[in-house]
Amino acid sequence: DMERDPNNPPFMRLAEPKDLDLDGADDDEVLIGKIGPTHKFYKQAPKESLTSWTIVGREVYHGIPVSRIELRPHTGRTHQLRVHCAQALQAPIVGDDIYGTNEQDLSLCLHARQLCIYHPISGAPMSFEADPPF
Repeated sequence: DMERDPNNPPFMRLAEPKDLDLDGADDDEVLIGKIGPTHKFYKQAPKESLTSWTIVGREVYHGIPVSRIELRPHTGRTHQLRVHCAQALQAPIVGDDIYGTNEQDLSLCLHARQLCIYHPISGAPMSFEADPPF
C-alpha cells in the first residue's frame, strides 16, 4: 500500500543543473537558472531521496508499449518520482514533459492511488482511495 506519513510533510527538492547559461545572473540571487517559464534551478544540491517500485503490468497506452509501475516514495522530494523514473529506471513517466519527451502531448500518467492524512482540526486519520484514470 502507498501511504504518505502526515507527520513528515514533503520537502522541496532543489536541483543543480548540469548545463546552464548563467550569463547575466546576479551572484546574490538564489535562483541561478530557468528552463521555460516555470522550471527553476537553485544553488543548493539535491537532498537524498528513496523510492521503491514494483512492476504491476505491461500494456499499450495510446499506441505506446508501457509498464504500469507502483511507486512508493519513502521521502517526499519535489519531482522525486518523476526524476527516479527518468534517471534511475531510464523510463520517464508517460506524459512527463520535464524529464521525458511527451511527443504525443499526453497528460502526465502519475496518480496517487491512496492518500492518508490527519484531519487538520480533529486530528482524526483520514484515507482516500481512487483508481487511476488511465
